[in-house]
Amino acid sequence: MKPFDGPSGWMWLILLALGLLFFGLLALDFVERRKTRRLLDETDCRLCLNCRYVLRELPDEGVCPECGEEYELKHLRAEWRDAYRVP
Repeated sequence: MKPFDGPSGWMWLILLALGLLFFGLLALDFVERRKTRRLLDETDCRLCLNCRYVLRELPDEGVCPECGEEYELKHLRAEWRDAYRVP
C-alpha cells in the first residue's frame, strides 16, 4: 500500500498543506507588522490610516495627498499606538 492511498492518507496530506498555509500566512503577517512598526517609528506615526502614505513633511492637520483622507496628527498617533502598541 502506498503512503497516501485511501482517504486517511489524503487527509494527512490535506492537513499538512493547511498547516503550512497557516504558518506561512502567520509569518507574512509578522513580517508586515514589523515593517509597519519600523515605518511608524521612523515617521513618528505620521502615516495615513487609509493608504499608509508618509505624512512626515506635511502639517499636523490636513488631507492626505495620496487618497484624500483627512487627518489630524493627534488622532493618527492614537490610532497607530492602539493598533501597533507604538510608544
